[in-house]
Formats: sequence, structure tokens, C-alpha cells
Amino acid sequence: MELLIDGVRYKLWTPKDEAALEDIVKKHAKDIFGEDSIYFDIKQTLRSQAGIGSKPDGYVIAFEDTPQWYIVEVELSSHPLHEHIMPQMSRFSMAIENPKTQRLIVDATNQEVKGNVSKRALLQDKIGAQEIHEFLSDLISNPPVLVVVIEEKTKQLEDVCAKLPLKTKVVEFRTFEREGVGLGVHAHLFEPIWKPVLAKQRTHVVVCQEEKLPVDKVEIQLGSIHSHATFGTLSLPKKEYRHFLPGYKEDFILETDVGNIVTRVTSAPQGTRIGDPNAGAYIQGGLRPWYKKHPELKSGDRLIIEAIEPQKRYRLKIR
Repeated sequence: MELLIDGVRYKLWTPKDEAALEDIVKKHAKDIFGEDSIYFDIKQTLRSQAGIGSKPDGYVIAFEDTPQWYIVEVELSSHPLHEHIMPQMSRFSMAIENPKTQRLIVDATNQEVKGNVSKRALLQDKIGAQEIHEFLSDLISNPPVLVVVIEEKTKQLEDVCAKLPLKTKVVEFRTFEREGVGLGVHAHLFEPIWKPVLAKQRTHVVVCQEEKLPVDKVEIQLGSIHSHATFGTLSLPKKEYRHFLPGYKEDFILETDVGNIVTRVTSAPQGTRIGDPNAGAYIQGGLRPWYKKHPELKSGDRLIIEAIEPQKRYRLKIR
């Protein structure tokens, strides 16, 4: 199977194991579940009241018309359906009815939200004045949707999922590597869970280019200090280092001497997909207090952005 994008040929790539596919799914969780979603990489064992346990790959909370939570299971089509996949999903269905299991999921997700600034900010923005633990308790007392992400969907798997007590969705998530280049440039083909308002079709293609220059810090130069300070912006690093930072409008934390700032890459043409790894011209959001503390800055000064937790947390320093 091949994919043709703007005259460039991509060949189907098969993940070597579940972990490889799971890493990709976590990276593209917002593409699959929507921008207003939170992925929890929590390996919380689900146990039925009879003590039968099974461990899913993660959980997602998505804000659509109404909030919905998902149990995520990443699978490979090479796994035996009746010996592995079906028993696993059946155990999820039984365990989630156990009130003790529900409380464990609430506690685990609440703990992660408390320790993650961007997740907490998104959740609080969506639920308003409601207390987070209370919201999670209410939500997780409702039935989840089980999402099976697999690199090749089969009719047999769909038939099995249709018979499960839990509502189940299958997402076929295929990866293609660019001919003559390999996985350094690749594309993902899948049908998202979320429902794009303007799209005429729901099948998505996401093209990614891997960073060729592994770096843990980059240097940027201030342009017009008046403009930067007024609008609270920083110029992006050179084009070859764009992938050092998260995708377009994806929140990340910037550690500074005025505290942690939740910011993002902005300024791209209208219609640019949120999460586009190549888009954006500035870092913007929450930076004005930092500029106010540093009136000594002038045009041409150089700054260092250091990766603490790549794609999530960075440190800003004046050189």
C-alpha cells in the first residue's frame, strides 16, 4: 500500500511492536481526539469486583458537545484476536463497573492534572468554577467509550467490538514513510474520533518531519525590543530548529525568573492546523511580566531556550 502526497510517494510502514505505535498515538492524541482533549498516560490496572484485572494503555478526556472519557487500547493486527484482544477488552468492560476501580482512575487522573500546568489550565477553562476532583468523579461514574487504535483494521475486529458491553470505536492509524528518505519524513493516515466542523470528510493525513539535529537548547536573537515587549513575544529559533518546540498553538511551560509561564507557538496563516510542527513565527503568551522585569533588554540581545522535558517544559535565560 502506498500514499501519494503532492506528487511525493510514501510507503506503508509497520510498527515493530505495540510500544512503537503507542508512542505515535500519544504524540498525535489531539489529532485523534480533538484539540480540547487531555491524554493521560496512566497504566492504571482495572479490576472487576471479582478481582480480574487488565491494564489499558491510557485514558482520554475530551470536551465535545458534552465531556466524554475514553479508555485507550493500542493493538497490532498481528496479535491473535480471540486469544489476546477480545479477552483484554472484555476485562475492561467488566472492571469499569467496579466503584473501587472508578475511584482509582479518578485519583490517578486528578493527581496528574494537579502536577501538570497545561492540563490543569485546559480542564479548569472547560469546567469553570467546578472543583476538578468533583468533575472527574462525576464524569468517570458514566460509561466510557473504549477506543482501540490499530495499524490495520479488520472486519473480524469490528464484529468483536460490536458485541462488547462498552461502546467501542476502532481507529485504524497507518504510518507511511517517504520513499528514499525513510521515517525521517512520514505521514499518518487515520479517521479521528473528533468531528471537524468544516471538513467535508473525516479521514486525516498528518505529515511529519523528524528533527535531524538533536539539540537540548537553542539560541534566539531579539528583534525590535519595543514590539516584543509590547506584544509579549519571542522570535522562533532558526527554521532548522523549529521542531525543538511543540506544534502550532500547543501549550508548553517556560521556566523563567518570574515563575513558570504557559505559552505556545503562534502566528500562522488562517486555517493552519493546530499542532502543525512546521507552522508559527513567534512564541507568545504570558511573557509580558518577564519583559517588565528585564528593562535592560535591547534589540539584538541573545536568549537561550533550554529543553527540560522536550515538547513540554523549557527554560528561558538571557545569554
